[in-house]
Formats: sequence, C-alpha cells, structure tokens
Amino acid sequence: MSKDEIVHVLNLYFKDFRKLFDKLINEPEPENVYWLWTEFKQLRAFLRLINVELANNSTLKLPKQMKTVYGYLGMVRDLQWLEHKIKNLHLSTTEVKGYPDQLTEELENWKEKLLQAIHSNPLPDAREELLMRLPKSIHQATIEKFVKDKIEKINSLLENKEQEESLLLLRKNLRDILYNILIFN
Repeated sequence: MSKDEIVHVLNLYFKDFRKLFDKLINEPEPENVYWLWTEFKQLRAFLRLINVELANNSTLKLPKQMKTVYGYLGMVRDLQWLEHKIKNLHLSTTEVKGYPDQLTEELENWKEKLLQAIHSNPLPDAREELLMRLPKSIHQATIEKFVKDKIEKINSLLENKEQEESLLLLRKNLRDILYNILIFN
C-alpha cells in the first residue's frame, strides 16, 4: 500500500467522522453513538497496522483531541447501554430508588461533554497530525506480520483460563484483523 493509498484511507475515515459528528450533534441516539464508536475502532485498528510498519521509529496514536472525543463517546455508549438494560428490567420504583433519574442525569452530562468536544472541531488538526507521521508505504510483509501476530495472540487467548478479560482481548484482536481486511477489499 503506497503512501497515497494510506492517505486516501485516512481521508475516508475523516470524511466519515465529519458525517457522523454532524449526525450525532443533530441526533445523539444510541445508534449514532454506536456507528461513531465503530468508526473509531476501525481507525485505531488501521493505526495499529501502520505501527507495525513504523516499528521502532515512532508510534501513531489517536491525536489528543480525538482521544478525548473517543473517551466521552465511550462513556455515553456505556451509559446508554446501561439505561437501556435498566428500562428493560421492569423494576418497581422502590427497587431502583431514583437510579434511572441519576443515570439519565449522568448520561446527559457526558453527552454535553461529547458535544462540546465535537464542536471544538478536532478533525482538521488530528488529520494533519496523523498525515505528518505516516510511513512511505505499508509493505505486504508488514500486513502478514500484523495478521500473524494477531493470530498468535488469539491462539494464546484461547488457551487462557481467565475468560472475562480473554474474551474482550479476543474480540479486539479479531476486530483488528476484520477491520483491516475491510480496508484492503
């Protein structure tokens, strides 16, 4: 993959981020939060692949402002999921004692922080920061090493008896492979 192709992929991510930011500002619904969360996951998987190419030269990570948006987004996503689960339990008011109200208040607080972070428009600076540090190319050997390393991690996790954490890491490594396959198709 040439540098021009890497830049093209990065530009596609930032174009999608712009659309999803705008959509989230207008409708901060769980579905929009989910799609933005997925876009972040895909970009981070791509950056991990690039880091294999960069090896010891440097590490490419989400720029600070984007990481802030990602963190707030994660809080909103988790709280929306929790709110959904609690509403579906059909508990009496004495059983939950105002917890849904506290949860809704907390969710609104994090949504506000997320929207403020999005309104600060971190995309241009984040894009430029990433573009400055891209490698000249991603070689076939790098892609093969990335996939081989992920498969080794997956095999190791499958042998691990610590189920809860292993499952999370297993899913992360599988998604890293899947998201990068999507880029190359």
